[in-house]
Amino acid sequence: MLNPTGGTIRNDSEGQGHYGAKRGARLHAGTDYEAIPGQMVIAPIAGKVTRQVQVYNHDPLWTGLEIVGRRATVQLFYVKIDPDLVGQQVQSGDVIGSAQDIRRKYGPKMIPHIHLQISAIDPECLIGV
Repeated sequence: MLNPTGGTIRNDSEGQGHYGAKRGARLHAGTDYEAIPGQMVIAPIAGKVTRQVQVYNHDPLWTGLEIVGRRATVQLFYVKIDPDLVGQQVQSGDVIGSAQDIRRKYGPKMIPHIHLQISAIDPECLIGV
């Protein structure tokens, strides 16, 4: 799996971006990789872009996508994509969109980032058989 931005894991006064970080009463379900707004974001896995994701129900500005691969399904948030990408196959490392500036929603203290979340995984790829 590739880092979608090449950036480090976000850690700022608004919170930590590692998997399992506290988010009030819940835990963070993904990892936040620092990004420069507008920078190209790459596919962390090979697979089919199955849908564009609206990150917040009542705020269509913040988008992302889902990629279903052979052994994992991932979602990336705060990525602006070309809607024509939905239904297409991508290879890991292919450009899939550009980083949105999440500071526009949460303010200047939050480091811009891409949220990467694994929503399904085949355990066989984690076990050396």
